[in-house]
Amino acid sequence: MTTQLQVLHEATVGPEEIDHLGHMNVRFYAEKALRATHALARQVGLTPEYCADQASVLELRGAFTRHYREQMKGARLVVKGGVVDIHADGFRLYHELMNPSRGELAPTVGKHIGFRDERQPTPRPLNEMISDHAAQRRG
Repeated sequence: MTTQLQVLHEATVGPEEIDHLGHMNVRFYAEKALRATHALARQVGLTPEYCADQASVLELRGAFTRHYREQMKGARLVVKGGVVDIHADGFRLYHELMNPSRGELAPTVGKHIGFRDERQPTPRPLNEMISDHAAQRRG
């Protein structure tokens, strides 16, 4: 179930995001990908309010990042992403951070996101979360 990539976040690299080598620090690439992950979760109905109501939290179960080009202060970054697949224990996402003015990829990020009970480390099936949400939306 791969979806079309869509713009989920846009930002300009600020001076506070630059490391001692003059490049954007790795943690800020991760932060921008996280913002895109939250945007995708909201689109499928997994808002912070819904998760709180279900006493569940989103949980990163795995991630892979491949870095292509370092970005510098002032660079504009567009984060595109989409859902790769959905299965009982979560979903997989793909994000790419692109510098559109230079036409180059910064990093690409793949993530496996799951759900768990907020009070204990018990995983909750995605199917349960999504079907509960769909039933509430229908009325």
